[in-house]
Amino acid sequence: MNGFWLISYFILWLIVIGGALGFFAMAREMETLHKKLASLEKFLHHAPTEKE
Repeated sequence: MNGFWLISYFILWLIVIGGALGFFAMAREMETLHKKLASLEKFLHHAPTEKE
C-alpha cells in the first residue's frame, strides 16, 4: 500500500472503532434510562377513572 491508501485504511478503521464505541455508549445510556423508568413504573400508571 502506498501512503494515501495506508492513511485512508487507518482512518476508516478509526471511524469503525469510533462508531462501535458510540453504539455501546448509547446502549449503556438506554440501559440506564430503562432502569430509571422501571423504578418509576408505579408512578406512571393512570389513576382510575369514574367509569372503572
